[in-house]
Amino acid sequence: DTVDQFGNPHQKGDYWLLANINNNPVAQRELKEWNDREIRTINNFSVTYRPGSKTFIKAFGGLDYMHFTGDVYEKPGFDMSNTDPNTGELRGKAFLTTREIYSTNVNVTATHLWDANDHHHFTFLLGAEYQYNKVNDFGTKSNEAAFAPISESGIYFRNDLNVPEEWAFASLFGRVNYNYKGKYFGEFLMRSDGSSKFGENYKYGLFPAVSAGWLITNEDFLKYDPTVSFLKLKVSYGINGNSNIPNYRTFNYYRRSDLGYNGQPYIYPDQRNNPNLRWETSSTIDLAIEYGFFNDRITGEFAYYYKQTKDMLLNVTLQQANGFRDWWDNVGGVYNTGIEFSLNTRNLIGKFKWETQFNISRNYNEVTSIGNYTEDAVSGGTNDTRVVVGSPIGTNYLVRYNGVDPENGRPTYLDIAGGVTYEWSPDNRVVVGNVLPDAIGGITNVFHYSNWDFSFLFVYTIGGNIYDSSSKRQLGAISDWNMRTDLFDRWRQPGDQAEYGALTLDPENHGNSDYWINTDQWLHDASYLRLRNISLSYNVRGNALEKMKLKSFRITAIATNVLTFQRAPVLDPEIARDFENTTDRNMSPNITYLTPPQETTYNLNIQIGF
Repeated sequence: DTVDQFGNPHQKGDYWLLANINNNPVAQRELKEWNDREIRTINNFSVTYRPGSKTFIKAFGGLDYMHFTGDVYEKPGFDMSNTDPNTGELRGKAFLTTREIYSTNVNVTATHLWDANDHHHFTFLLGAEYQYNKVNDFGTKSNEAAFAPISESGIYFRNDLNVPEEWAFASLFGRVNYNYKGKYFGEFLMRSDGSSKFGENYKYGLFPAVSAGWLITNEDFLKYDPTVSFLKLKVSYGINGNSNIPNYRTFNYYRRSDLGYNGQPYIYPDQRNNPNLRWETSSTIDLAIEYGFFNDRITGEFAYYYKQTKDMLLNVTLQQANGFRDWWDNVGGVYNTGIEFSLNTRNLIGKFKWETQFNISRNYNEVTSIGNYTEDAVSGGTNDTRVVVGSPIGTNYLVRYNGVDPENGRPTYLDIAGGVTYEWSPDNRVVVGNVLPDAIGGITNVFHYSNWDFSFLFVYTIGGNIYDSSSKRQLGAISDWNMRTDLFDRWRQPGDQAEYGALTLDPENHGNSDYWINTDQWLHDASYLRLRNISLSYNVRGNALEKMKLKSFRITAIATNVLTFQRAPVLDPEIARDFENTTDRNMSPNITYLTPPQETTYNLNIQIGF
């Protein structure tokens, strides 16, 4: 028999807890009952009415309802500190979480086709749409002295103080399509959207778009050209809106506290209202040319785009003197521009076929304005990524690392003027590196021979930087972190030329009060080439298929993430880190932090058709 850290006696067969239940996975499993129940109904209907041969009226409606209940029961002993104050008997605890979600969507469109003559063809469309979403979150209730799950004891709670979270979206839109002789195409679109998420002064936005196309190969001078089989020029311009923000960010928020002066409760403002919160708008120009040569043995597309965004929706930090932490506002602008190129070739045709698909693209963005705010107010990324006017979103804003002093093993840095210093200071941060790659893309090859199919796909990134946030914790002063073998290249004695300074248990020996600091020493080349997928298939055909009395039989072996060639010393060059919020995701696009590598998988698929 033993006594645990809470003074409770234990007999043979009891669960042993070193500090708490988290240290014993068997106890976690055996002493906890967890049941989630979801009742959901998804309903859709559509009606089409044709008052004439060229007129269509369509109506669509949908209702999605979900009721979720989470029932958790922690048996006596799960929490060794949860005892009856009178008897000392171990108690259990039950939790009940309840949520309801309603989502509705209704839209109606009317379409009319009109042929002015044999050459001029029009399509007219008018429509309206309405969306409504409501969430009743009754929260989590607990019963400290429960000895059975809440659902079994018949106890159910509703938080009467809960306020449902609701939003609505309404739209009116119209569209005109034009076709002349199958050679010239045009489209004009206008829509008005309203969102309940915005302030009373700017709930509605007007968003037009226009596009045109020219099918050049339908012209007489190219109609019978043996070389050019398809050539089309496309251009478009449009304005669209973004309303993707949390609900109720335009109103004053108040909170209640029961810990006020002299133990008295009080109410205080927690969010400042913003009646001028409005749509984020983006105007985009697209130019593209689609091509096909030699009876479409070679096809592809080359495209250019330019997107200007203004009134960006951001959660910005306010000066504490205002009495508020932050608020949502429309801040400044940014533009994105880029090119995209794709090439598809049928290299070999006949009994043995070989096809190749290749694509490459480049995107660049730049912050053009942050309005009246400072860069510190609108920045919110991790590891000193920030908004800098004239640079891409999430630019690395770091102190420059200057190497190890060979005489004493201490790291050195560059100050804001470029001078060498032992002191790391945030005042010496500058824009460094490139958060955006120079290009990304992929190449696929597909082979067909008889009953066999074989394909492989490579994906790649050229240029850009990855910031390895875990390096500064594994290659600095010795701590409780696992250290990396890169530290073998460290300073040991005067005269050593090393990448890393002298090992130390005291970060003060490095001249810093905090050795987990951000510098461009942890920026690495993001270029990589990955063999994403290999696939080999065999199709059973002919007599063999008839003997098995099947319509089809296909067996495929697939390998994923087979090989990776990279320059950055990170676990995976394809960053897929989870962040605490959307601001971090947008502001820290090139940060990796102990990101586990993507697994290599092997699959065998069999498809049978009867």
